[in-house]
Amino acid sequence: MKRNLLFVISMLLSLAAWCADEVTFTANTVEGVTMTFTVLDEANKTCRAGGKYDNLQRAYEGAIDRGTKGKVTIPETAKGYSVTEIGNNAFSGCTGVTEFILPNSTIKLHNHAFSNCTKIVSFIIPENVNILYDGVFSGCTSLQTVTFNAKDIGMTENGTGGVANAFYNCSSLKKLIFGPSVTNFTGKMAFANCEALSEIHISDLKAWCNINWKGGGNNPLYYAKNLYLNGSKITDLVIPATIETISGFAFYGCTALKTVTLRDGVEKVGNAAFAFCDNLTTVNIPASVTSLSGAFVNCPSLNKVNITDVAAWCNLTFNRPTNNPLSEAHHLYLLNKEVKHLKIPNGVTIINNNAFYGCESIEIISLPNSVTQLWNEKSTTSQVGYAFGKITNLSDFYCYALKVPDTHFTFKDTNIDFATLHVPASVIEDYKNTAPWSDFGKIVAYTKDDPNYDPTMDVDDSGSTAISNVNDDAATNQAPVFDLSGRKLDGQPTAKGVYIVNGRKVLRP
Repeated sequence: MKRNLLFVISMLLSLAAWCADEVTFTANTVEGVTMTFTVLDEANKTCRAGGKYDNLQRAYEGAIDRGTKGKVTIPETAKGYSVTEIGNNAFSGCTGVTEFILPNSTIKLHNHAFSNCTKIVSFIIPENVNILYDGVFSGCTSLQTVTFNAKDIGMTENGTGGVANAFYNCSSLKKLIFGPSVTNFTGKMAFANCEALSEIHISDLKAWCNINWKGGGNNPLYYAKNLYLNGSKITDLVIPATIETISGFAFYGCTALKTVTLRDGVEKVGNAAFAFCDNLTTVNIPASVTSLSGAFVNCPSLNKVNITDVAAWCNLTFNRPTNNPLSEAHHLYLLNKEVKHLKIPNGVTIINNNAFYGCESIEIISLPNSVTQLWNEKSTTSQVGYAFGKITNLSDFYCYALKVPDTHFTFKDTNIDFATLHVPASVIEDYKNTAPWSDFGKIVAYTKDDPNYDPTMDVDDSGSTAISNVNDDAATNQAPVFDLSGRKLDGQPTAKGVYIVNGRKVLRP
């Protein structure tokens, strides 16, 4: 106990000695306000606005008289020293000041630097600021707008990386403006108790999509709910092809969103990028997207996932079933038509983990002979398999594969005991003797007379497709037409080429 007491006394004496060694000086602002500065580094000629630590008061001395009124411009240099920091409590409690102007030389804003400045209504964070310490603007009850022009903004508690209530209890704060230079933004709970916060304004969508948030609670959209692009509120978001990557948490909690459309060219959508978008109903996803897992979690109104390419969707990897937006939407659309009969295109060999989990709109599934696996054992996902899990309305499953495809929890939570499995007659016994295929309620050999039979997926025992010679017969003109990948055309083809009609190749038009 005595040893600990001696250690504390020693530390306090060291702090007192260090504070006593600090050099302070004063200089006038352009408004004629006398301001105190403390030298940080004599060699590099840097200083902070604010006085040294007062041992008796146990607080840092203020930079200006607390009774100062009107506008205060903090200079970029003072007596040859560059002003790089705003000290602890430097301007705290200056209730008469209506506006502070920070110099571009500023790097750090220390604890409670501007707290309880109750008359300031706006503030601009300049380009070189990278840390806002705890409670910098807490209690600034008239503050309405803050503009962030800095590149890398970290809001930490005493520099430890903990929660920082940088704008805590700024009860009038309504609008945040993000300049295009912002690339990193951290500060969990930075906007706690800012009940009026309702608008985030940006001018560059690509810059916004590239910000590293390092967690959903760091994105002020979690509080504001509304994002504005060049002054217009975004409800139907379109991400252009020029934006290849959307960072995790980019639109986290943006409840104003109703639809999201990703243009062909977008490749990666980060984890929780659109999480907690409570009013989001529709997402449009192109074939160019290669990473999507967890992007749309906790979107309770989502009811439509519209894709452009089934094969591309089969290649997506979802870490777990609930990270697939279909697990919330339950309805899959292909080119804006709801998918009742899911046809996996010929040429697909593997259907990735959790690919169609929770898609209740699917009633019939057809797999081509090319499919060998209904899961990906090489994936690093936490829950592998589940490719056709929780498809509650499944009635028929057509599998044209002559070799029984490998599975892993493929039909988890799907009532296949009430569904019919249709397979090649030559290997029907293989399916009957292989779980989970053997769990289907009925297992039958498909026939070419079956209305759901698809010749583009079928093969005979020699491995040849069940498509006959190229032919153009007038009798086929009214029959459904498929392209060579097995996709049914809407009406008759307009471009000359080889198509499939009634199981045969035909030349059209």
